[in-house]
Amino acid sequence: MKLLSDIQDKVRIYTNDSRLILTDNTTDKNRGLDITNETYLRLISIYEWPEFNRVDTSISTIGGTTSYNWPSSPRFMNILNIELLNEDSEYEIIPQVINELDWSNFSRMSNSFPRVYRFESTGEQKKISLAPTPSVSKSLRIRGVIEPSGLINGDSETIFYNKIADNALEYMIAAAIYFKRGVDDKAINRIRRASSLLKNLTGKEIMPEELDPRVVKAEENAS
Repeated sequence: MKLLSDIQDKVRIYTNDSRLILTDNTTDKNRGLDITNETYLRLISIYEWPEFNRVDTSISTIGGTTSYNWPSSPRFMNILNIELLNEDSEYEIIPQVINELDWSNFSRMSNSFPRVYRFESTGEQKKISLAPTPSVSKSLRIRGVIEPSGLINGDSETIFYNKIADNALEYMIAAAIYFKRGVDDKAINRIRRASSLLKNLTGKEIMPEELDPRVVKAEENAS
C-alpha cells in the first residue's frame, strides 16, 4: 500500500518533472488524477492479484425464483466463478450460458439445480438469472476481482500488498504521461521497466504492450 502523494514523488522523478500533479485534475494539463486511476485499473486487470479477489455469499436462491439482484458491493470488475450449494452441501460451479438456444433449453426444464446463469437488468438494477429455475433455497457464492475505490487525493492508498506492484504502477503512470506528451521513447523505457518488475514479482511474462497498447505503435514508428 502506498499513498498517492508518495507515488507522485516517484513519478515526478521518472518524468523529470518536479511540478507534475497527480493528486487532482484542476491544474495539471495531463489530467493527473484521471491518468493515475486509469493506469491503476489497467494494472489490476492484467493479473489475478490476491488482494483484489473477493467472495460474496449475500445471495440465496428461493425455490421457484429465477432472477436475483446482483450485489452492489463489492463491485466486481471480473467474475472468476459462480457456485451454488448442492444437496450434498458442497459448492458446485455454475457456468455462464453460451448462447440463447442453451438458455431457452435450460429455462424450459422443470425446477431443479441450475446449470447455467446469465446477467440481465431491470432499469438500473443488475440481476443474475439461473436456469433451470432453482427448486430449493441454497447459498450462491460469487468469486471475482473487485473494482477498487478510485484514488481521490494525496492521502489515498493503493491496496497492493507488495511494494513492487506500486513501483510498477509508478513507471506505468510515468509512461502514460510521456505518451500523452508525445515522448514515446521514454514512455517505452518506463513501460519496459514496469514489465520487468512485474515479471520478477509474478513469475509471469507480462509484455510491455499488455501494460499499454500504445507501445506497439510507438515501436513501429521508431523502426
